[in-house]
Amino acid sequence: SHQCTKHALQYLFFNPSSKSTSYLQYLHTLRDHAIAASHGNSAPLPTTTNGNVSHSIQETNDINKAKKRVRIRSNIKTTEWAIPNDASIICAGSACLELHLHQASTQTASTPNDTNNNKQISTFHGQTNQGGGSVPMTTQTLARLTHGQPLSDNCIEVTPPVVHTIIPLCNIGNDDTGTTLVSILEQFGSNCRNVNTTYIQHARKKGDAASARTAFSILPLYQDGTSSSSQHQSCFVDTISNATFSASTLVHMMSSTIKNNGNYSNPPLDTTHLSEEDLYEYHERIGTNDDSPAAFLFGYPHLLPRMQGEALAHILVKARSMLDRGGIIAVDLNGVPALSSSLSFESNELRTVSSLTSDTIIGPALSHIDILHLNEEELVHLTGCVIENTDASQLDDEFAIASAVSLFLMCGVAIVAVTRGKRGCFISCNDEERFAKTVMLPMSWVDC
Repeated sequence: SHQCTKHALQYLFFNPSSKSTSYLQYLHTLRDHAIAASHGNSAPLPTTTNGNVSHSIQETNDINKAKKRVRIRSNIKTTEWAIPNDASIICAGSACLELHLHQASTQTASTPNDTNNNKQISTFHGQTNQGGGSVPMTTQTLARLTHGQPLSDNCIEVTPPVVHTIIPLCNIGNDDTGTTLVSILEQFGSNCRNVNTTYIQHARKKGDAASARTAFSILPLYQDGTSSSSQHQSCFVDTISNATFSASTLVHMMSSTIKNNGNYSNPPLDTTHLSEEDLYEYHERIGTNDDSPAAFLFGYPHLLPRMQGEALAHILVKARSMLDRGGIIAVDLNGVPALSSSLSFESNELRTVSSLTSDTIIGPALSHIDILHLNEEELVHLTGCVIENTDASQLDDEFAIASAVSLFLMCGVAIVAVTRGKRGCFISCNDEERFAKTVMLPMSWVDC
């Protein structure tokens, strides 16, 4: 019968006996289970859902260990949402290799001239390498973003990744530190095979990167559970490859991600000041380029001295011209210093829009940013707003954040996301006119 055949084939292909050592024994096993199934006496067999949605497979090892089911979504992707057309995302910006020293302990320095009771690391127990900086951290998050939930604690679910391909672009030297960092980036995509390190591999073997040192940091993790305090040395950093990473080098790497050696047909164009008719004509001319990445994520311009101000704006304009239908451009901030004395304001007085657009690091680039991410401390440093973070100041804090965020919207940013730790986040979106300049943004987010 059909049911008999189904059970038999399931057994043969999904749960072959580990004791069978030949094809003939497989056939005997198939026969026995087919007969048993026809009489309704079959042992528990793996179940299969019809169609191309999922398969549930149950396996038992030789020593009858606990069973594990694995549900695999196959050919037809039943995803809730995903990057359109399996397009790729470029993650660009800072990167370094972090060496974590576990269970570090300290002792007071014993030098004769030391009057500050400075403490030095004396011992540690074990170490691990991790990717640090915006590119490794963003790549890791995107690579592991998949659909579906596990069936139970003992089950594994394999589903299509949300992001089809992540392309990390950063300055990595052709040294042992760089080799380790590239290996870590590749490991992020080991499950879904969706991290492409081809372009940084090529770049690190020629030009300036071939002789550069890869950025490196040592981060002690102390026995009291902290990584830094007034009593401890927080970290040791060599930022060399980030300090020498130039806008021209990044643009060249970006161009190489486009087929035909970067001979793309869309010239760089600042769309932020186009009329509605010119904007429509521009997007009609661009059309849809399936070979182009869909988004460009840039991280930590404050830690990249050669990618600030007009150089940062140049990078974003170039990225816009390469992305599918202009794509989406996001910038993540970190390492933002407090306002200098020349830009200080009276208490509770915000920075002005003209002052923000004149900011030497991000000012010229603000109108090209679709999504800007920063935390509340960085918001305070950039705008001068006051956030007290007490229960009594909750309403005042939210008003201060909203007022500060509005400055970025007036500078041309489409979406601003401010993370607030345990207090959640604050997200604000620009108007319909700004969203129309980036067709890949959903209009349902306007004025949210």
